[in-house]
Amino acid sequence: MSSRDDFVSKLKAQLDEWNIDLDTLQAKAEHLSAEVKSTYHEKMAALTSRRDEAKQKLAELEELGEESWDKIEHTAEETWTGIKDAFAKARAQFKGEEPPADKPGEKS
Repeated sequence: MSSRDDFVSKLKAQLDEWNIDLDTLQAKAEHLSAEVKSTYHEKMAALTSRRDEAKQKLAELEELGEESWDKIEHTAEETWTGIKDAFAKARAQFKGEEPPADKPGEKS
């Protein structure tokens, strides 16, 4: 399996995890007061937007050939890390937590 295929597999697994998170959060929204639901839905919209952005990037990566992948691999990894970090931050804010800090030199 190529590094592109490995990367795409990893991204698909991450998207599956985010979909489960979003479903769980949506189910919790059903039991909130009207006042809280408004803020909750705004945060859900932000998370959904990040997830959709990630899905779009994944679709773009799946279209690339190996030669093109070799040229953009580093950029793709940085882009995905940015989306992943933004999703983690939004999810943590949603849950009223701070996202875990990465150790120096460690990618999440």
